[in-house]
Amino acid sequence: MLNTLLLFTVLSSPQDDTAPAASTCEWFWNGSARVELVLDPSRIALQFTQACPQDLARAVLGGLELLAPGEAERAPFLPGKTLRLATRAGTNAAQVEAAVEWLVQLPFVASASAQWLAGDEAYCATDELLVRFAPGIGAAERAALVAPYGLVERGALAYASNPGVVYGLAPALTPRVLEIARQLHDSGKVEFALPDFALVRVTTAATSDLLFANQWHLNSTGQAGALPDADVNAPEAWDITRGDPSLIAAVVDEGMDLTHPDLNLVSGTDVLDNDSNPAAQDGFFGLFPENHATAVAGVAAGRGDNNLGTSGAAQKCRVMPIRFLSSNFFNPPTVQDEADAFNFARANGAAIINNSWGPLASSAPLPASTKAAIDDCAAFGRGGLGTLIFFAAGNSGIDCSGIGYCSDPVTVAVSASNDQDLLSSYSNFGAPIDFCAPSNGGVTSGIWTTDRQGSKGYSSTDYASNFGGTSSASPLASGVALLVMSANPYLRWDEVVDVLHDTARKIDPAGGAYDVNGKSPKYGYGKVDAHAAVVEAQQRPPHGVVFYGAGLAGSGALVPKIGALQNPKSGNANFALTLSDAAALAPALLVVSPASANLPLFGGTLLVDVFGSTITLGALTSASGQASRVLSVPADPLLVGASVFAQWGVLDAGALQGVALSNAAQVTVLP
Repeated sequence: MLNTLLLFTVLSSPQDDTAPAASTCEWFWNGSARVELVLDPSRIALQFTQACPQDLARAVLGGLELLAPGEAERAPFLPGKTLRLATRAGTNAAQVEAAVEWLVQLPFVASASAQWLAGDEAYCATDELLVRFAPGIGAAERAALVAPYGLVERGALAYASNPGVVYGLAPALTPRVLEIARQLHDSGKVEFALPDFALVRVTTAATSDLLFANQWHLNSTGQAGALPDADVNAPEAWDITRGDPSLIAAVVDEGMDLTHPDLNLVSGTDVLDNDSNPAAQDGFFGLFPENHATAVAGVAAGRGDNNLGTSGAAQKCRVMPIRFLSSNFFNPPTVQDEADAFNFARANGAAIINNSWGPLASSAPLPASTKAAIDDCAAFGRGGLGTLIFFAAGNSGIDCSGIGYCSDPVTVAVSASNDQDLLSSYSNFGAPIDFCAPSNGGVTSGIWTTDRQGSKGYSSTDYASNFGGTSSASPLASGVALLVMSANPYLRWDEVVDVLHDTARKIDPAGGAYDVNGKSPKYGYGKVDAHAAVVEAQQRPPHGVVFYGAGLAGSGALVPKIGALQNPKSGNANFALTLSDAAALAPALLVVSPASANLPLFGGTLLVDVFGSTITLGALTSASGQASRVLSVPADPLLVGASVFAQWGVLDAGALQGVALSNAAQVTVLP
């Protein structure tokens, strides 16, 4: 009781209306882009430590006089999570900043922050800072750079090369995190230094009353009032392929029903709560059920041809559940959670990543740490062919050009058409749209798909007939992309997109405002056509080079790994090498060269005379190093279809002949 009384006493003082004027403008570097911020006094953010007792947390909330009436009682007890709390009417910036300074002095508060706005995109700082150092910045230099701020390394951003670092801040420093991030950026030694903001991210679903409806989005014959052929021609595509079971659709979303009989799942993760269980949750007293992901997964790759329930577009492909969101708005994801979701999907073999969510704001830049993870997906995913990333365009009926998740050149943005082959009234539009896919918004009740089993979910059964929004359009397009990859597994991610662009059907010719290049601000290049896309994919010959596996383990202590950065139609193939398990400061020479296909393999070690140019990593300052090498794709037609080996190894500086290289990878030259 004494602790509680003391808390009420100290927390009442910052509410004084005579508090000094606050700085209402701030900014941070999002990579190389400056983002201007304005303090929003309508909310304050607070994070309790994991060890905070609930009664003390309640005392803190009850003692914050600037909170809106009833807000302290509504807020759940979520230690370790950032709570965005509404303030009472008339609260000013000075009062918010005074409360923040008082809060971070309490021993059970991990961080406190004002809410900052960049346009209508909200940012709340936490107790972590994400840093990706520039290449060549060694451990000693890194330590010296962060030492003045007392930053403590807590984790890593698992990029394919040059991993980032997650640093923790002392609570008293959290109000200065924007300043610290700027100072690290200004050192010139980082690619980005980004506060691990808590974000406002929402799913993009739209639902209505439960009514029976067939899956007209896959095959429309006019049922329930849908326009005939308002579908994606899925059955015709299934005559060619129902999907390759080796292809995986990662669904970054809420938690999922992990035992649904109509979903073929692989292991996933929960980046929101930092564990390996991406199961659907129901939140605070069951008030925040997570139904969205199960429906999304069923649209993309629900089991089909199994005499059970519904079918996804890619019936035989598998689904990787990644819990990134919660229906509980008191449990927001952070910038790090975004990067972790994409990194996990890429590292665990996802062919596509569907994102039926986005910012609530009409203008939101893509965080630099997320952008780095997305770029890694394109460069290193799917054995170097690239993991394809889909984003739902959003349901606000606005131009999505200001939403960085949609406008990034590596992502694919999908709008929604309805059962009358017109733009759904809620769907976002604009220059970033690649194509549209059918969803609700017409005369039918919506999209029939998998639902959480039993009484949970959108319906009281295992299936829902009322799913929709661009949340449904995006996974439908994702499923069609999986069929394209199944028909031609050698296509790069951008070539898959080209196929989908080239074969999309031009709907609404009178109102679509298609330009001379055949692109519409409403529908992109048109509505995805699964059958036409699969047929076109089969006609496109494989080309460039294909890398098989991580190579052959050798006798050396060092184990390099290979990943293709680019598989070109002609010219050069640029691939990256990551050297792991190296002793600190060990001098090493990394050698890469082509060799003929008939070289002998002895016990997994390739014995060759090394020739060609070399790549020198020099003295390694840590346990890893990276380098890249450009190899010419042979232009001689006689070599087309032949296999060669790219091999590499760590050598003593003087040893260039007759050495056992520690790894090798087969490279096939394609037309």
